Amino acid sequence: MGARSAPRLLPLHAVRAGAPVEDGRVRRRHRASPGRVLHHHDAEGELLQLPSRPGTRPGAAAAAGGVLGVLVRRAEAGAPARPAGRRLGPGGLWLLRDGKKKLNLRQRALSGVRWTAAENLFNVVSGIVFIAVLARLLQPQAFGLMAIAAVVLGFSQFFADMGISNGIIHRQDVSESQLSTLYWVNVAAGLVVFGVVVALAGPLATFYREPELASVIMVAALTLLVQPFGQQFGVLLQKELHFNLLARIGMASRFCGLVAAVLLAWSGAGVYSLVYSAVLTAALETALTVVFGRRIHRPRLHFRPAEVRHFFSFGAWQMGEAVINFFNANLDSLLIGRLAGTEALGLYSVARQLVMRPAEIVNPIVTRVSTPVMAKVQDDLARLRAIYLQTINHLSSLNFPIYAAIAVFAREITLLLFGEKWLAAVPLIQILAAYAAVRSTANPVGSLLLARGRVRRGFWWNVGLLVLLPAFIAVGATWGVAGVAWSLLAMQCLLLVPGWLLLVRPLCGAGFRQYHAQLIVPALAAAAAALAGFLAASAVPGTIPRLAAGLAAGAAVTLVVYRAWNREFLEALAAMVRRG
Repeated sequence: MGARSAPRLLPLHAVRAGAPVEDGRVRRRHRASPGRVLHHHDAEGELLQLPSRPGTRPGAAAAAGGVLGVLVRRAEAGAPARPAGRRLGPGGLWLLRDGKKKLNLRQRALSGVRWTAAENLFNVVSGIVFIAVLARLLQPQAFGLMAIAAVVLGFSQFFADMGISNGIIHRQDVSESQLSTLYWVNVAAGLVVFGVVVALAGPLATFYREPELASVIMVAALTLLVQPFGQQFGVLLQKELHFNLLARIGMASRFCGLVAAVLLAWSGAGVYSLVYSAVLTAALETALTVVFGRRIHRPRLHFRPAEVRHFFSFGAWQMGEAVINFFNANLDSLLIGRLAGTEALGLYSVARQLVMRPAEIVNPIVTRVSTPVMAKVQDDLARLRAIYLQTINHLSSLNFPIYAAIAVFAREITLLLFGEKWLAAVPLIQILAAYAAVRSTANPVGSLLLARGRVRRGFWWNVGLLVLLPAFIAVGATWGVAGVAWSLLAMQCLLLVPGWLLLVRPLCGAGFRQYHAQLIVPALAAAAAALAGFLAASAVPGTIPRLAAGLAAGAAVTLVVYRAWNREFLEALAAMVRRG
């Protein structure tokens, strides 16, 4: 049997001595010969050309005196001690067939999804606990000051990264020298952005009429100095599919930061308990990322900007869209701090963080599945339309009843989580719950834009929102922070039809009735559940019993409505739960 009939190996094949061998990564051809070792690195491990040995028969090629391509697993966190496959001899060399390798990659991808979901759930739950505990120890003004600082730093981080991270993930042929140059570019950019933020701290404090804001921003800006040292390592770990390690690093760092914040707030540190917590979290995450990331790449003292010019051009459009999205998501906090003061901003910030948590859990679960599926059927408009409409229905079916419950029981939730001094936030929670419910229906449009490759259309849509949003907020601010919340809700409702007309219909051909019909049953179910929950709670004394009775009644009504008119959603939800 010839060498080409040997057990299949990727990306090298078993070949006869002297036959050409192609390195799958750098695309070079070599002459195979006994005793010669060819190195090839990829996400799975190191490919070596193993000289045949007398008495070793791992296939017909060895019997013919040939040379085998062997995959040697790298030692990594979570890797099994005994790789799947057949041992070829001493030295820890194992022959991995195609099916085994693909299965291993699939298992790593699924493991990554589970760990990413676990980290996301941990962040959401810990965030609620974090707010609930600190809201009893700090005043609303502290949350207002930190909200402004967080927006300033979040905006600055886009310029510290400059889209380089996405470029490293996108390109599969990044050299060691390019990585070293990009590493020092990130470090230098972080230093420059840190200097700019510190210089602007004073003027920002004057703009918001809050002298303490200057020192808050200066201390929090230390994260801009720390994070660039670990940024590239985190990107490389992500590129090599080490999501389990990244999730553990993130959760451990966040947990330590939360504990530090509570202890500092308990000791009377005020707003600086939030600031020091953010700096500590960034420092821990960076340190751990550097420790584990250096196993993949160790930057050298090498700096040649000309060889990484294409990374900046790649990231320019993505960074521009990300900056606009960031402004659209946080412009309300910036303007409320100026127009209504930091105490009002603190109430608004806590209410908004609470309200946005359900969508942060629900939306990724649905869109994580729908995005790649839409991409696969992007040329079949009928199937793409059906999948998109189903996604809208599923998101609405999950989110609408949840936000209806938050709106109806905002007072009980506030008392349980934050205490009586935060009761002024109850109207904000109720208005923002309706806003978040409507806003959640726009989330799948991003998946549709990616599937059809129309990201530029999404960019200009976001530019339009950036023009409209300040006008709505300025008008709403006339009636205080509650007026701002009402204006956001009004704008989101007014955008439903333009969003369908300019984005949904051109991309998947969904008609007006088709699109909005997906929202009717979930909206009616949420309204009926809200009424049933309110009536059930009215007959029960006590905060916790009222909440329990109302939620039970609302859930029962929602289930009845869905069984009658939205059974397909219940079946899809049951199937998702069974698959785990």
